[in-house]
Formats: sequence, C-alpha cells, structure tokens
Amino acid sequence: KGNINIDLHNSVIQPHITKNILNDLLNEINYKIDITIKINLENKKTIIEPSRSDKIKWIAIDYKNKKIAIDKKGISSYLEKINNNYINNEKGTADIYQAAYGKINLVAKGQPITGVDIYATTAKIYDAMRNNYVLNIMETAVPITKAHVEYKDHPSSDNSFVEISIGAQQLYLYQDGKLIYTANIVTGKPGGRTDTPQGNFTIMYKTTNFTMKGADYGYDYELDVSYWMPFENGGGAGLHDAPWRSYGSFGGSYYLSSGSHGCVNMRLADAAFVYHHISAGSAVWIH
Repeated sequence: KGNINIDLHNSVIQPHITKNILNDLLNEINYKIDITIKINLENKKTIIEPSRSDKIKWIAIDYKNKKIAIDKKGISSYLEKINNNYINNEKGTADIYQAAYGKINLVAKGQPITGVDIYATTAKIYDAMRNNYVLNIMETAVPITKAHVEYKDHPSSDNSFVEISIGAQQLYLYQDGKLIYTANIVTGKPGGRTDTPQGNFTIMYKTTNFTMKGADYGYDYELDVSYWMPFENGGGAGLHDAPWRSYGSFGGSYYLSSGSHGCVNMRLADAAFVYHHISAGSAVWIH
C-alpha cells in the first residue's frame, strides 16, 4: 500500500505446528504402534500379529487439527493381503453354482479356504488404535473362497452377467453371483433376419442418447433411444429402451407379432438400471 514501515508482528505468519506439538504427536504415534494387536484365528491355529511397520502405515497426521488419524482402508488392505496368501498357498475349491432363468442352483460343493473376517476385524483394530488399548482377541476363521457362478457353456469370470431368455421374454441381471434385477423384454420377431442372435456375447460399448439407423442393416428406420448397449459380434443387435412401445407391451408373447429387428427392447427404467450396472465387456448369454 506504499507504507514505508512494516509491523513484523502482524505481517509474519506464525507456524501452527511447533516443536512441542510435534513431540506430543510423535509420543502418541509411538504409543499407538506399541499397542499389542493379536488375532488368534481359532480354526486355522494361526496368530496374526501386525508389526510396528505395519501399524505405522495405518497412521496419518492431521496437522491442521493437531491429531492422529487411523486409516481404516489401510487396515483392511493389510488383512486382505493375509487372506490372499491363504488363497494362494492352500489347496481349496470354490462352490460352483449354475444360473438359468433367474435361479441360481448349487451344482458342486467345494472345499473352501478360511481366513480373516476383514470387516469385523478391521473395526476391532481401528477401535483399539483409536482409543489406545491392547487388542488380544480370539476370532473364528470364515470362508474366504469366492463361490463361482456359471451359465451354460460360458463360465463367468467375475460372477456378473446378463441372461436373456427369448422363451420367457425376460432379462436377468446377475452381479457378484446374485440375481439383482429382472425385466420384461421384447426380442426379435421370429422368422429369420429379425431373430435375436443366440449364444454368448459381450457388450461392445454403451452410450446414451443414440440414434439407431436401420439403413446400416437394410431396414428403413431411424429411432432415438436413451440407452444403447450393442453386442460384440451380434450383427447390430443390442440392449436398448423402446419409447415407441406402450408400457404394458413388454414380456409375454408380444415378440411373436410385434417383435424387434433383433435387438432386446426394454422399458426406459429397466434400460437405465441395466446401463448403470454393466460395462463394456460385460458378458451376455442369450438363449
């Protein structure tokens, strides 16, 4: 402002962290990483005891509030690595389930590998370190082998896929081995060119506000849809909403007389749900 004199007392920014504060934080950190944390996995006859270096990775300094924070995700990651070691080093098999028509049935019972209950054990370690007390607990090992869900001729790699039943005129959406959504659909009108392709496919890509042009496949139409999810090697067919159909004209036998040109038509809300729960590369089984 053109002033010649400067009041240093008001102009110099004072540090909000000082030696004394740092010493207090360091003492608290040392106390926390010296706390005994011991988990006895009863079924496995194994004791898990995180080292000082393990525990220090779970600590973060909140300099602004002059506090020590405990990183829950860091604890979970540590326990997840322990479980992965069990999976990699022990022999075991997963339960095999088969999905069809929205039902999931056990077809082969496996020999599961057991390990740490990550969610429960993380909460106990977090509470002990946050409140500075010794943790010495007896935990029951839980199954950690992920069950495998497959469908005809096409095992799923991630237990997530879409099933299309032409006969039932239903779409079934499975995620992490569970049926999470069912929708009435309209598939291609039977008769050759307009049949919906059957077999195992993947989603090529997905996009919104798309104009489908029939001229690319020998048809005279241009239709706007809100959600478009074409099949890889599906001859131009895909999943999409069909705003030109009335709400009640999905499912049942509508496809026999007023079926699509091969695509799988859905109501807008159903198409939106599927769109937000699948991605490019998602598996699709049509039968």
